[in-house]
Amino acid sequence: MKLILKIFFIIAIIILLFVNQIAADDNHLTSYSEINLRSFHAYSESIKKDITIILPLLNKDINEIEVTLDFNSKEFDNILNISGSALTIQTKNNSYNLDKNKSLIAVTESKFDFDDYTAAVFNLSYEVTPHDLPGNYSGFVNLIQKTNIGEKDRAVIKLSLQVEPWVKIEKQPNIHLISKTRDENLSLTSYIPGSLRVSGNVPWELYVSSNKNSINKVSNIKLNLIEWDNKKFIPEVTDVLLNSSEISLGIGLAATENEYHEIIFTMLIEDFTLIEAGPVEFPVHFRVEPILKEVM
Repeated sequence: MKLILKIFFIIAIIILLFVNQIAADDNHLTSYSEINLRSFHAYSESIKKDITIILPLLNKDINEIEVTLDFNSKEFDNILNISGSALTIQTKNNSYNLDKNKSLIAVTESKFDFDDYTAAVFNLSYEVTPHDLPGNYSGFVNLIQKTNIGEKDRAVIKLSLQVEPWVKIEKQPNIHLISKTRDENLSLTSYIPGSLRVSGNVPWELYVSSNKNSINKVSNIKLNLIEWDNKKFIPEVTDVLLNSSEISLGIGLAATENEYHEIIFTMLIEDFTLIEAGPVEFPVHFRVEPILKEVM
């Protein structure tokens, strides 16, 4: 039994070393490399992905690495450009941002001696925020090795990623209390308006429907939109008699950074005398559907 465990342990070590060697080789840059950061779904907070880059140095005279960001519009038809402000290079001591599409890194900050060569080692990271537009992004990161007399070698990384579309809705509050009314008026309106908050990185369509409960079994109920931003939401209807069929209320625009669109509404019962007294929850259900462009 001890012999079997020993053999198993030796095999595990060999496999681990082999896998680590493959991973290390994948990070070694050639004159042209492609890195796909795959998809980002930044639903409620920013997401950052990091990749370790190992750039073998041409010779001992290399003292600086110039990092630039380029694009190829012909190759990237219907492709969005990656953002230099979202792309960061982290060395042992410093962080460099490519918001101006160019950074200079001293080799001494990232130099690492392997058994048979010397390389610059650093992290390349890309950050996607919740309100980045959805779509496929791409760009070229150039790593230029330089000496005191100029450029000596160049490695190019084609960097690509995808930002997924998203949209969400929040309804506050769920309970809509009923105001007092005069005896001659049988209808009641909620005196605490409801609030819808919609955010997302794509345009959206808002729908409403109703399920049967103790209210609408005995009386018609209505939803009235009373307040919204005309620049952000285009209503199709503002006064709706609710039933089980889903009805489109209108179309909204994608939100900008840290923003949501707020829509204020009230609920109305046509004949309150048919309903038992007390707080009631209106049987109203809202849904948002993303409107996706053809390029997605």
